[in-house]
Amino acid sequence: MAPAPQRDESLSDDGDVGYGAELPMTRPTGYTPAPSPFVVREQARDGNCLFRSFSDQVYGCPDYHALLRDRCTKYIASERSYFEQFVAEPFEEFLARIQREGEWGDDVEIEALSEIYDCRVEIYASYGHSLMRTFHEACDAKWSQPVRLLYEGHAHYNSLAPRSGLCPIAQQLRPGEMEDAAICRSRRRHE
Repeated sequence: MAPAPQRDESLSDDGDVGYGAELPMTRPTGYTPAPSPFVVREQARDGNCLFRSFSDQVYGCPDYHALLRDRCTKYIASERSYFEQFVAEPFEEFLARIQREGEWGDDVEIEALSEIYDCRVEIYASYGHSLMRTFHEACDAKWSQPVRLLYEGHAHYNSLAPRSGLCPIAQQLRPGEMEDAAICRSRRRHE
């Protein structure tokens, strides 16, 4: 079992609900976790947590979650022929739903985001803190580290950062630049 990620308490100064807050964890008496290579960067439990966590990994803060949600929805629409097979509801209804603020995201959105950023995405489970799933595993590894998310159950995601510090993958880019380029490439492929 991998060492349990530690909570980043330095993130709680903005008063955002859940961001940087300690979550209760049940541990056996006398349990001492091994030092973890990760720190949990908690996100608000407002239905935007997947996009907040991804924004944190990509830009170093959760502030661009609405931009990521919007571009993710546009990318999925552009790649309809691929994504439609994974959506149980009528596709247009799915797009309208995930476009709304506060609607939680899941595997379809994670796959789309991994394609937009051309990066590996590792999902860790909060129980046991083990690697649960990897998206876009065969990418060319142009980024120094994968996007790492902690799935806490009940459709909640947090950002996982190396203890040595988060190195956001698009830190030097204008928010929206990388996303818009991916959408343009997708649309050109389908013309």
